[in-house]
Amino acid sequence: MSSTHQTNPTRIEDNTFTDCAIGTYSLRADNSLILNNDFTDCDDGSVLEASVGFKHTENSYSGTNLFLGLGVRTKNLSNATNQIYKNSFEDVGFGIFSHGVTPYSNQGLSYKCNEFESNSIDRHDMVVTQGTIDRDQGYCVPLINPNANSLPAGNAISHTCSNTVSNGDIEVFEPQTAKITYAHHFEVTPATYTPDCFNSTNIFADECQAAFSNSLSCPLSFGFLGTYAVFNTRKNTVRSAYGYHKDEFGGLISEYNNALDAGSAADLMTSVDSVLDKGDSVSVYLINTANFVSDEVLEYCMYHPEGLNGDDLYKTLEAYSPLSLTLQEEISNLSGQLTNQQIMDLEEIQNGLSVRDEAENEIRFHEQQAEMALNELLSLFLYDSSLDSFNQPQDSMLVYLLDWNSNWAKEKMVNIYWQKEMYTEAQTAIDELSEEEHYGNTVILLQKLHNAFSNDTDVYALLPDTNLIDTIALDSTDMGYSLARALMMELLGKVYPTTVSYEDFNWSRSDGSSTNVSSVRDLKTIQLFPNPNNGTFNLKGLGILNNKGKEQLMLDVFDNMGKQVFEQTLAPTNEVTVKLPPSLSGVFHLKISNSEGQQFVQKLILNE
Repeated sequence: MSSTHQTNPTRIEDNTFTDCAIGTYSLRADNSLILNNDFTDCDDGSVLEASVGFKHTENSYSGTNLFLGLGVRTKNLSNATNQIYKNSFEDVGFGIFSHGVTPYSNQGLSYKCNEFESNSIDRHDMVVTQGTIDRDQGYCVPLINPNANSLPAGNAISHTCSNTVSNGDIEVFEPQTAKITYAHHFEVTPATYTPDCFNSTNIFADECQAAFSNSLSCPLSFGFLGTYAVFNTRKNTVRSAYGYHKDEFGGLISEYNNALDAGSAADLMTSVDSVLDKGDSVSVYLINTANFVSDEVLEYCMYHPEGLNGDDLYKTLEAYSPLSLTLQEEISNLSGQLTNQQIMDLEEIQNGLSVRDEAENEIRFHEQQAEMALNELLSLFLYDSSLDSFNQPQDSMLVYLLDWNSNWAKEKMVNIYWQKEMYTEAQTAIDELSEEEHYGNTVILLQKLHNAFSNDTDVYALLPDTNLIDTIALDSTDMGYSLARALMMELLGKVYPTTVSYEDFNWSRSDGSSTNVSSVRDLKTIQLFPNPNNGTFNLKGLGILNNKGKEQLMLDVFDNMGKQVFEQTLAPTNEVTVKLPPSLSGVFHLKISNSEGQQFVQKLILNE
């Protein structure tokens, strides 16, 4: 686990892990390097959680019990670009297992150049059970591009395709808002690099017109140690790639925004109204006006109050198909406007990519490549020991983080500003993050740390706030939970359980007993309703905490600054109604705990 307020990275290299519960566990370990390790008979080989910019490459995962082993598990990564790159998997239950429930869970993650030994993966090579992964898994480019061979995904697939689970190579269980494009190398016959069994609803297999090349497609991953001359050459190469792809990304997204809905969804929907009023064809108007039409406008046409006639609606949806996965689910609901034959015809043309999909994939590709180059630069600055006499790593990192200016970059900037005692700049970055969606709890914790550091104290000034921090740490659906867990480890040495479930299989890791891990998972059955409310709400399912009525429970309510504003002992019953003082208004954190330390936590919104 990385420090909560330092940029020092973690490096794990050339180790052997045998018969272990978890080989390596990385939480908030930004720019960590996990390289060339062997994992044998581990339940979880490597766990990567809530980390950015890591290099996880050239590790091997193997086992003697196919049913249990899990190679790499990723949990609640962000939308920043990350790769699981060039690892090997043999005789394990799962190769790469991705899950998470935070708002941006794993959205920047791609799998590239990994080798899954043929017919040796019991369940899935690559599986997403919750959340999503990057929509671009590899990318096809014209043959004239000298880097064409290096851009498809390059994974060597096992083709297990077991009888018990039909889709063994790639499986994405929950519907995605955008179809995942898995770009693979050209092969005369379906073989190593061509996926053979996958979920075609969520994944489109795009065969690139480029053959696999050992030297170009999956080169060795660069290390970070060396002379200043070696560092400087590598830095210039990566910096050039960053600048090129950043410019391409900026230009393409500007063009796309101007083309989508002809520049304005609201104006385009107003025009649809006008076309209908005149009795003209909406499909003809849209096709002549906008190359790309948003889901918002298409859904407006599908459920327009006046209603497009059947042929007009059919031609509109046909013109912009394949539709997004979200809208595809709506086709069957249009029986009042479309004939059964039209519905069937539309459903048959939903495979593949639309023009809009292809444009969005190209934009994402350049964003992806720019972020990968940026993270390479940050890692070069962090790892190269020869830098000290030539440059300051933090200063160089700030230049690029300021230039990129994403939300995850701002969070990293705050930590660097603290190290440089630039507290005014740190506060500005925190204030900017406070305006972003989903960063509420993160900002609360960053502000508390900032107040401590700017007043010349240290992280232990947060000891009085451990109740609030613990409450945030227990809510793994919120992005702030990982920082809270890192703080609780640093302040109190507290370790939280990490559990992954897949059908009837469970992997559980904890410093406590398996009973406690199970109980934490089962607490999700407790219900708090209504929420938001006016201060009166119901709790149902408390029996899991009070052992079916044998002990009293403690209810606490904290404000966003960690101050306890209400407490109450709950009677030993499965259901209870709670009434809070009418003076309370805003966002609070509710915690219910029993004598064994098991806790249920939830955000509570009052009188709003």
